[in-house]
Amino acid sequence: MRVAVTGATGVIGRRAIPLLVAAGHDITAVIRPGSKHTMPSVGVREVHASLFDRSQLAAAFARQDAVINLATHIPTAMTAMIFRSGWRENDRIRSEGARNVSEVASDAGVRIVIQESFGLAYPAMGDAWVDEQVPLAPAANCITVPDAEAAVAGFTHRGGHGIALRFAGLYGPDASQTLLMAKSVSWHWVPLPGKPSSYLSSLSHDDAATAVVAALSAPTGVYNVADN
Repeated sequence: MRVAVTGATGVIGRRAIPLLVAAGHDITAVIRPGSKHTMPSVGVREVHASLFDRSQLAAAFARQDAVINLATHIPTAMTAMIFRSGWRENDRIRSEGARNVSEVASDAGVRIVIQESFGLAYPAMGDAWVDEQVPLAPAANCITVPDAEAAVAGFTHRGGHGIALRFAGLYGPDASQTLLMAKSVSWHWVPLPGKPSSYLSSLSHDDAATAVVAALSAPTGVYNVADN
């Protein structure tokens, strides 16, 4: 299968792409213009395209069977995480960017779109089980999660095969957010919205990458992805 991956150099993208290559897929890594990152994987085609430039996306998505949108812009500093302004670029990626990916993919004849989503947009439910039927109630830093999911739902409505992956709180040894979380916990404080009695589901970046590959053969819909 020919697969274009946006957010290819991110913590999930750079894990998912080697797995996709190993599974026999022909991969196009879509990299943000001006980025200094490159893909180390042999046999991966690299193209530079902005999620906010539809002509660039159209060129990147031409003749692709699937598009996996893993693009995000999560704040890396604690002060940026606290203030709403620190999430503006990520909001734009989830709203305008995801919509562009979805609509351009439809126009290009792409069959499958997988959209990264975020399970922390669910309401706090204590120790109750949270499945995909629970309505989202996003806090301010997740307010555009429904926009990203609406974009992939629109792709399905137009006749495509759309999948949203609601990842739990991600962690990994090369993620600045993980180091920030560890540091803040040492101060007896967690930089996340919600009551102190709330539960936090988590997910390793490695397992998130595995889920991305598995989603290529999953039925249309929305899926929670979390640690056991």
